Amino acid sequence: MFFCGLLKAQEIGVVWNAPDERLFIESKWRYTYTLHVESNTIIHKADNSYDYYLYFRYDNTYQEFLNDKLTRGIWSLNGRTLAYSFQQVNQFDIVQLNKKVLVLEFTQRTSKGTYQFNYVKVDSKDAPFPKPPNELPEVIVEAYNPQKAKQEKRG
Repeated sequence: MFFCGLLKAQEIGVVWNAPDERLFIESKWRYTYTLHVESNTIIHKADNSYDYYLYFRYDNTYQEFLNDKLTRGIWSLNGRTLAYSFQQVNQFDIVQLNKKVLVLEFTQRTSKGTYQFNYVKVDSKDAPFPKPPNELPEVIVEAYNPQKAKQEKRG
């Protein structure tokens, strides 16, 4: 019975897994475009007159940089739901999150349809956020798998 339900969920595209918080915390993102999902139409693109970056900090605060203006707020993650306020939208569904891409989906109360904000991950050196003087250097830690290393040597 569980297997049939799982297949049904996969058929309609529903994924119940929560995103990996490690990919989200202390991450910096650059906005690229907004997609209207139902029509598969890009309705807005970042350009020289629209420069938007997001930084989700470890202490559940965020910084956003929009056209040379820095603002701050509080974010929280509950499963795939991201609570963070931007342009009269207070909640987003995380549709995609990996080491390179973040896609946030929302439905606006004042319009029809579903929209997706698309972001690409950026390094700190490419992001406009100020670094506090007492902040330690960034370090990326990924797990080492000794079994995989042995297999690669043998192969």
